[in-house]
Amino acid sequence: MVAISARDGNQGAVRVGFSEHGVEATVTANYFLLELAADDTGDDRYNGQTPRLELRCKSIWVRGDTTTIGRISIIAGLTGIMQGSFPILTGSEGFKGIG
Repeated sequence: MVAISARDGNQGAVRVGFSEHGVEATVTANYFLLELAADDTGDDRYNGQTPRLELRCKSIWVRGDTTTIGRISIIAGLTGIMQGSFPILTGSEGFKGIG
């Protein structure tokens, strides 16, 4: 289980992916965007939150889409699955859309 939230003083978005190359990609977008929207406090704050994502992964990469983001929080559950049980998926090994 993974849940990601972000807050900033400006409207923007956070790139979320499963490899560094995936979120840094300029040609193929191997990430999804977490959009920040104005909250209802009247302050200049923009927030975004993913739903609870039922994922099993070794790493999560995040970065601001067009600018830096003030705060990003990640909540992740742990499993008893050994690290060696996860295959290494990269675009260089023929897996499309991984990054």
